[in-house]
Amino acid sequence: EYMTKRKPQHVKIVNHLAKNKRLTVREALSRYGVQNLRARIRELRIKGYNIATLSKSQTGRVTVYRLNA
Repeated sequence: EYMTKRKPQHVKIVNHLAKNKRLTVREALSRYGVQNLRARIRELRIKGYNIATLSKSQTGRVTVYRLNA
């Protein structure tokens, strides 16, 4: 538990996406304290991660991020 809280936000996000496939802004904030998920996703894309954005129209109401294989 202690080590999980000490990981950088981008590591937590990648781990979540790899395990759970999808992540919303609300999940990122409540689980990992990420207040600006959009910025973290952008940073991960720059690092080479292939992360798709499912728009609000595709998911109903919220933006969802998904890690592509």
